Amino acid sequence: MIAEIFGKISRAGSNLSDRLEDKLTGDVFGSLRYLPFEAGLQMLLSGVHFEERRAQTEWNHLLERTSGYSYEMEFWPKCLLKIMY
Repeated sequence: MIAEIFGKISRAGSNLSDRLEDKLTGDVFGSLRYLPFEAGLQMLLSGVHFEERRAQTEWNHLLERTSGYSYEMEFWPKCLLKIMY
């Protein structure tokens, strides 16, 4: 549904086969948004590893401090995508 809102899938779904990866990503992250952080995204994001020890420590602290539903993360900001393309 989120992919439809952002115009990635046509109303008829005719380009859906071209967008299956977008659909899968949207379904996964769309489902995770309904779970508390510690039951969903925290498990996924805890697999992120940094080469620099300081960055890893800061990341781990961020994951430990975040809980429940009171957080906001933006993984693919539209402004960055426009700059990259």
